[in-house]
Amino acid sequence: MVPVAAVIAFASGNSLFAQDASEINQLKQQLREMRENFERAQNEQRQQIEALTKKLDELTREKAADAEKKKLAEQLAAELGTTNQPATAPAPSAAPAGQPATSWSPSEP
Repeated sequence: MVPVAAVIAFASGNSLFAQDASEINQLKQQLREMRENFERAQNEQRQQIEALTKKLDELTREKAADAEKKKLAEQLAAELGTTNQPATAPAPSAAPAGQPATSWSPSEP
């Protein structure tokens, strides 16, 4: 016959082992969930960073394109301003009606 104390010790040891196994499984589950949550948050933040970077790149390109257009427009306006200025033509003489318009020269006053 097995002594009662041995049976009680064996049963007690098995229940401690079962409690330890249960606690280990709970800790493993918590660790797995925390890792999954961490990876999910990390992926979300990575996507947000990529979206913001893309938006920033687009705005930077737009601003650079706008600045280039403005620069080209100013250059074109400057070039057109110097080439399209009318040549200074002599003012028409104001001869009285009935008299031909003649230009004045020092040799013919």
